[in-house]
Amino acid sequence: MRAEILLAVLLLPAPAAAQSFMQSSSCHFEPGPGLNASLRKEGEDPVRIRLKRQPMTTYVSEQCGLVALVGGFDGVDMSINAVDVYSSTGGFLASTRVKMENMGGAGFNREGTLFMYAYQVRDTGGVSVFSMETGERLWSKPFPGRALEVKLSGDGRRIVALTETPWENDGRTFRVAMFSIEGKELWRDEFRSPYTPAFDTFEPDLRKFDIRVRHIRLGVPDGIKMKQMRKYRWDGSRLKKELIDYSADEHKPVKKKKGAEDRQHDAGGDLDLADPSPEAGE
Repeated sequence: MRAEILLAVLLLPAPAAAQSFMQSSSCHFEPGPGLNASLRKEGEDPVRIRLKRQPMTTYVSEQCGLVALVGGFDGVDMSINAVDVYSSTGGFLASTRVKMENMGGAGFNREGTLFMYAYQVRDTGGVSVFSMETGERLWSKPFPGRALEVKLSGDGRRIVALTETPWENDGRTFRVAMFSIEGKELWRDEFRSPYTPAFDTFEPDLRKFDIRVRHIRLGVPDGIKMKQMRKYRWDGSRLKKELIDYSADEHKPVKKKKGAEDRQHDAGGDLDLADPSPEAGE
């Protein structure tokens, strides 16, 4: 399976696939006059809701839970200052004050019990996760630099983020990090490059995925050249990496290295970690 999803664009792939985030296709939010609104699920009577305040945008789970993001749009970026959560019966659960710029992807896990979004505040990006049962924010994990892509596993139990720092000297520092849905960092990997990385292929549970690194020159014939393929394999306690470098012919790798440029890993490219959470080894 091949996918390329920019953080700033919300896509809605099949629930079984690893994805940026997801929201409902069968339950819909319908605004009414003033702060009155309703949730309408196909074939059922609408559920009436009295909103606490006017939302800038809303997200609805398959179970008809509602998240209303409150803020504004300055013509360039969406700035959110509050997250209001409502139950599937229309009851108000909780509101959390936040300060964000550059709103990214947002949505729910498959069971509709968690809501998460990616955000950017100046030079720091991150992901926040909320309970749809209480409306409270469970955790918020900041990333150094700018979040390029964030993916959620098909079972909703793992998040992988790809981030970058500003350009310095000969390139940027990129970080790939995996978190459990409880907010625990399972592993991270950092590398420097003057080129552009992005997710290439991945399995639904995100235990196996690849990141391609390409030289992109806009407006130039044949301006996109493959430079590296970084392969990540996670079995719940051990991260195995493989780095493939490409020559001028992007279809012909010229050498393979395992973890050679990442000092935190041994020469074999494997990183042994204690099992950080009960779900990690399942």
